[in-house]
Amino acid sequence: MKKREAGQAWGLRGGGKAWLAKGLASGLVVMAAAGSALADEAADRAAIEALNARWVAAYEAGDYAAIPALYTEDALIMPRGRPAIEGRAALAERLGGLAAGRGVDIGFEVRELVVEGDLAWLVSRFAVTYTPPGEQGAAVTEHGRSLIIYRRGADGEWRIHRDMDAPAPAPGSG
Repeated sequence: MKKREAGQAWGLRGGGKAWLAKGLASGLVVMAAAGSALADEAADRAAIEALNARWVAAYEAGDYAAIPALYTEDALIMPRGRPAIEGRAALAERLGGLAAGRGVDIGFEVRELVVEGDLAWLVSRFAVTYTPPGEQGAAVTEHGRSLIIYRRGADGEWRIHRDMDAPAPAPGSG
């Protein structure tokens, strides 16, 4: 039986060692890039979820002045049963009409959140309960579905770019 020298266990002679080293290094780079991409996606998802939480908190608190900054300048908002709102400035003028002076509680269930580069989209179900001030009537709950498209700005911040919702039956009603 012929004795093998160090590095010949897999039949590596001469350039074979260099090829193996390059292959291993390339594999490590690919694995690091994949890990980095997953970490980036996780960071993007966390930033979008935080944006959604700020939106809900501002709306529930009646802080309508804070909400337009969460949208892109050229946002398009298509609320259920109401005319579309084009642009951040128009949103600032029209926001809060439905909820003004009422208590608001928002339940939000994310069905899908996908991040693709500088765009992301979210599909969700929601329930909004409006409670009149004082003893002026019963609370009303509206159920709906939403499709929201986010865009990352040149500043690296995620903002809502398109926001569309539609009425939906209450969960469990068919």
